[in-house]
Amino acid sequence: MKHTGPAVNAPRSLKVHRRSTGSDLSVSQSDHILTLHNVARQQVQPPASNMGNMHWDNELAATAQEYANKCIWGHNSARSNPPTTFSYVGENIYVQTNTMNTDVLESGFTAWDDEKNGFHYDTNTCSNAPCGHYTQIIWAESTALGCGVSHCPSMTNLPDYSFIEYWEFLVCNYGPG
Repeated sequence: MKHTGPAVNAPRSLKVHRRSTGSDLSVSQSDHILTLHNVARQQVQPPASNMGNMHWDNELAATAQEYANKCIWGHNSARSNPPTTFSYVGENIYVQTNTMNTDVLESGFTAWDDEKNGFHYDTNTCSNAPCGHYTQIIWAESTALGCGVSHCPSMTNLPDYSFIEYWEFLVCNYGPG
């Protein structure tokens, strides 16, 4: 007799529900980088009246992952091209060597977030240091985030570091940017 109905009393271990992240990041990794962004946005001083939480966007993550896989240091000039539904996509990038022994999500986000020390909220300007990565994190109109990480044997556009044989490349895209 052929059984066509649902399995009865199936072991729980067989009932796996996995959410796709759109990139090579695991669900816990995507949740972690999203939480880091949302906590930073909630801690903006002075508080922003229109600052909402961001949500994970698989489309942005897929674009970020595709670009990270190319292992090219520099921003993706095609990140706002279709299939994105955003008129403009912002982007933060970060690279580290494998010798750092740190999580690239943590170290990348920390580097971007530390730029707040040079940002002046009253004039919306940066002093003596870049702060564009930080301002992208706290851009109130950005509501969606998607990131990707690639392990690169080499990085194009980093000629002074050609002796390094292994890189971790983090790309985060923001919609709208």
